Amino acid sequence: DRPLAWITLETNRATFRHELHVRYWPEGEEPALLACAHPHGAWVEWLAVQEP
Repeated sequence: DRPLAWITLETNRATFRHELHVRYWPEGEEPALLACAHPHGAWVEWLAVQEP
């Protein structure tokens, strides 16, 4: 089996920011926040993350 990464861009309704998350399988860990971004990609604010 090969690992799978699921990347999402969703609005955080508490902060009204669009957050880019990644979640890896098969580990099944919680999603890691990668960045905050403009909803149409005009800008991306990358955040430091630890490798899985």
